[in-house]
Amino acid sequence: MKTKVKLGGLLIGVALITSQSIYAQQSNVVPDSLKYAFKSLKALIIVGDESCDRFVNGAERLAEFLTSLGVSVEELYPPYSTKDNVIKASKNVNIFVYKGHGNTMGMICLSDGLMSNDAIAENIKLAPNALVMYNHVCTGAGSSAGDRQSITYTTARDRVFRNARPYLSNSAGAYYANNYCLSDLEFFTKFLLEHKNMYDIHFENIIRYRINLEKVCRYDSGIVAGLSSSYSGKKRRITTTINSKSKTETLPPAKSYSVAFVAPSGYSFRDLIKNLHKPRSFLANRKK
Repeated sequence: MKTKVKLGGLLIGVALITSQSIYAQQSNVVPDSLKYAFKSLKALIIVGDESCDRFVNGAERLAEFLTSLGVSVEELYPPYSTKDNVIKASKNVNIFVYKGHGNTMGMICLSDGLMSNDAIAENIKLAPNALVMYNHVCTGAGSSAGDRQSITYTTARDRVFRNARPYLSNSAGAYYANNYCLSDLEFFTKFLLEHKNMYDIHFENIIRYRINLEKVCRYDSGIVAGLSSSYSGKKRRITTTINSKSKTETLPPAKSYSVAFVAPSGYSFRDLIKNLHKPRSFLANRKK
């Protein structure tokens, strides 16, 4: 499923952070009470264009894990991760995972080009209360590989909102972004098997990755937005691609926003399998 396609014309990037903690796969014994629920779920895992081929192995591990639980999984990797294929495969999906390029405008980068947030909102029709995960996506959790200096919390928050908006304003129930390696497997183990909610998982991430909680904002519609950051004090090597030409630079240390979520604070597996949902306007006035 790996063929070469070219992409150019726009500054884009992926975010990849390694962690010293190693995720150990468990034997996924599914209780009888959950087998029916898992079998009712559909998941779509997407790796964007061919420059993100390095994420395919991780995507396949996630697909194997979800399949072992009984979840129906469809995988779209280059060159099959096209706009048409994504639109068709995403219909009524409960779990939507995207690994690939992102940018400050908000979009996903597929094998045959970019899909803007407007196009996502118009064409991606997930199941009610679906869970959306952005994994290793620039600006997905706030920071971008192209950031030349530390960005403010407000900038990071606005980027996260921009990525979450087309899904949550439609039918999705939650948005989660994490740039750490193996964070997808860890998240779904906690969410699906341990039945931990989004809020608790976020706080566990703070301890696991030794990162800092920035803020948790609450909104009138019941939505909670949480962002976390880190500062290593080390110089950074970044590679940016413009018009198919890559350039690697060494930049000063900067604050990194690498884990974020936008969801009802108690969003959990129980919410994922609910059938009713009203579109959320999660940018309503913030509660004081």
